[in-house]
Amino acid sequence: MDWFGSVRGRLGIANDHWLAYFTGGYAYGHVVNGDNIAGVGVARFDEVRNGWTIGGGLEYAFMNDLTARIEYRHTDYGKKSYGPVAVGPGVFVPHTFELTTNQVLLGLSYKFSSR
Repeated sequence: MDWFGSVRGRLGIANDHWLAYFTGGYAYGHVVNGDNIAGVGVARFDEVRNGWTIGGGLEYAFMNDLTARIEYRHTDYGKKSYGPVAVGPGVFVPHTFELTTNQVLLGLSYKFSSR
């Protein structure tokens, strides 16, 4: 994947300066893939994949305008089948590509205000 993104919601519980939350929603990313079986490149594709993501995190407010967070997310971009794909003279095999990612993300946010 050379780029990815998501549109998510967050639902959490705040306690003093802490926020524990769950997050989930729509995920998308650009995938370039090409398998090499027995020295022959097969099933090459270059496309934007769509899927879903879910996770959770913990955010801390250092002050009213500055927060930091750590978050875990699992993302599934789905499965795609190709085939049969030629891997040699007269040799064809089915090919299935499945992409999932697991990420631990760190974030720092500053909230601008017009006081």
